[in-house]
Parts: sequence; structure tokens; C-alpha cells
Amino acid sequence: MFTPNLEVDIIKIVHKGLEYGMMQVIAEG
Repeated sequence: MFTPNLEVDIIKIVHKGLEYGMMQVIAEG
């Protein structure tokens, strides 16, 4: 089980990863 804080950290990391991926796609596109 994750602690609430760890879950928030994971969500933030995933969100940053998605933002980075989108920027890469836009830059390449």
C-alpha cells in the first residue's frame, strides 16, 4: 500500500512525464 504522500508524488512524476512527452511530440511534429 502507498502512503497518501507517496501517491501524490507518483501522480506528480507521471504528470511531468506526460507533459515532457507532449512537448517532445510537439517539438518533433
